[in-house]
Amino acid sequence: MYCPECGQQNIDQSKFCVTCGTALLKPSRESGSLATKRERRLAAIGLVGGILTVFGFFTPWQTWTYSLFGTPQSGGVSACDMLTGASIEGIEFSPTGYAYLAMFGAILAFGGALFCLAVPRNKAMWLVLAAGGILAVLAFVLGMFEVKTGSGLLAIEYSYGGGMLATLVGGLLSLVGFRGFKD
Repeated sequence: MYCPECGQQNIDQSKFCVTCGTALLKPSRESGSLATKRERRLAAIGLVGGILTVFGFFTPWQTWTYSLFGTPQSGGVSACDMLTGASIEGIEFSPTGYAYLAMFGAILAFGGALFCLAVPRNKAMWLVLAAGGILAVLAFVLGMFEVKTGSGLLAIEYSYGGGMLATLVGGLLSLVGFRGFKD
């Protein structure tokens, strides 16, 4: 039996939680199993969101195309590339704020969703899932302001990459999954 207040697992015969002292009432089998099914379903949605945020972290956030001596060239840089200080086609990238947010959002959303699936009554993990979703959405918003778009010198065209969209959708799904949190 799990404590409804702190999520601590207790012996089934316990009348009070061993951690916080909250009175433990045995839920009927029907109501407890329905709540757990709903929580697990929403945690699974959160897990899909967590997977998308991880995917978005490693997928290009910015892409570019240009023509060099008549041969079209293209490239892209992910949030991961920015954090590692990658040099792609002679362009050096340095860590940016949104790359850090995307990384922490991916870690928290994915990890929180996994724990919510394993122990759906643990309130702290639902909050971790929500924090991951919020950070992922914030990374997208900040990334929108930092990624270059349009045409530049030598007809270089920049555009938003799929990593930004995957991070946004993943963050939103993580927040939908957070709806499994019960007071």
